[in-house]
Amino acid sequence: MSEELFHTEDMTIEDFLSGATAYEIADNALKRVLVKRKIAFGTMVSELTERQLDLATADIYMWCASTPSSKNDTEDSDGGWRKGVGRPAHTTSDNYVKWRKNCMKNGMKKL
Repeated sequence: MSEELFHTEDMTIEDFLSGATAYEIADNALKRVLVKRKIAFGTMVSELTERQLDLATADIYMWCASTPSSKNDTEDSDGGWRKGVGRPAHTTSDNYVKWRKNCMKNGMKKL
């Protein structure tokens, strides 16, 4: 039994996954999800099953849950050159991480 989805407006899987969260999804993370799920780059969402979309979306949520929500880079400059000072500080709200992991788990429960 096919679970194919039919949409009035179609989009690529890359656009679909990038729109799943407010995070800017790194290209290497997006590629990793597509390779892991054996989905070709540029595949239209209408060509995929609901299960494929849910699994790929859950993978994106998992990536987001492990990504810092903010980053603080410190730079020093002197006359025309710039140098990063110290290590960047990363912060992620515990509640936000829990929320993102819960989104991923709920997506997996459907499967």
